[in-house]
Amino acid sequence: MIDKKVLDRIFEILPKTSLFGGISEEEIEYFAMLMEEVRYKEGDVIFSEGEPPGDSYLILDGKVDFLMLGEKLGTVKDGKLFGVVAPLGIQKQLSTAIAKTDITLAVIPKMALLKISEERQELFGKIMFNIARDLARNLILVKKILMEHMEWCKID
Repeated sequence: MIDKKVLDRIFEILPKTSLFGGISEEEIEYFAMLMEEVRYKEGDVIFSEGEPPGDSYLILDGKVDFLMLGEKLGTVKDGKLFGVVAPLGIQKQLSTAIAKTDITLAVIPKMALLKISEERQELFGKIMFNIARDLARNLILVKKILMEHMEWCKID
């Protein structure tokens, strides 16, 4: 059972995430009840690049570093979701997530979406739409980066 203080923090953060755009307070409450609290110490590995897909996470407090091929990609802080795409695509983790500070996470178990799809189809549809929208935005960003790189590499 998740403690009230953590649940309050989840309710504060979730509505501000793109994953929960257009989702009612009651639906957020249902979703939050599926989450679990976990804590990591600074330097702990949350997941590693190449591992099978696992859970998704909401940072309640602290910072997480992401690395790919041993190179630091960036840092995210409280209020951010991560690990959402790997379980959906049944793809190995693309990066390594390491606790930059002591952190508190709300874990979204990988089986939570299956439960939602069975019990709350409308909520499931909204979440899938929001994930698809975020993926489309990410593809546009990747295209922009690739185009800039191609321009930089262009030989006259």
